[in-house]
Amino acid sequence: MTIYEMIFRKLLGKAVTANTYAPAYTEGDEAALAVDKTSGGVLVHQRALVPGTDIAGAVGDLAHDAAETNAQGPVKIGAIARSATNLQAGVSVGDRCNLVCDQFGRLIVLNSYKDSATVFASTPRTVAPTDFATTNYYATALKIFINVTAISATPSVTFHIDMRDPVSGGYVTVLSSAAIVATTAAPVILQVHPLMTPVTNLVAQYMVTAQIRIRAVHGDTDSITYSVGIEYA
Repeated sequence: MTIYEMIFRKLLGKAVTANTYAPAYTEGDEAALAVDKTSGGVLVHQRALVPGTDIAGAVGDLAHDAAETNAQGPVKIGAIARSATNLQAGVSVGDRCNLVCDQFGRLIVLNSYKDSATVFASTPRTVAPTDFATTNYYATALKIFINVTAISATPSVTFHIDMRDPVSGGYVTVLSSAAIVATTAAPVILQVHPLMTPVTNLVAQYMVTAQIRIRAVHGDTDSITYSVGIEYA
């Protein structure tokens, strides 16, 4: 028998049905390769299979609520990068779903917390009202809604969202509206959101801090009637 015949003989496989394997051998025994009887492909035994299939899957070696030792590491997981305007669609209870990260690889966790409040009630004003200051406990983003319902002569007002520096106690303006000089057919919406693309006078890309202040600044003393509401998320 030539060396080539010996190699060929060693490589001959035994045809088996999928999900069945060759019998157990003692260490050092010669063993035939297992070959799928339909396709002829070599079968490679995977320990981590999706139960009842030939699909290789990442399966953890610990049950839920089992203690982990130093020798056991977590199964590595990945996420799909999404923009704030292209988050994945909702799923049903019990469905498996993808983790989502932002375009810097940071895991996105959207808070289900929502709250709202009146910033400035609707009334005619010729001077700016007292600043609205509040404490944010849970929100990462906010919107303010500005409705102007009446004007007299040529008023002008701008609105500003400020975040408080916890060390100095001073406020930093993160978003200012354009000057509003007429009634609004729909609310002017200002948004502060950590994932949204910035838009001048409309959207600021920031994480909302614990202390927030909303200010109105009047350009003159002509009367303007407006209301402002805030929604946290």
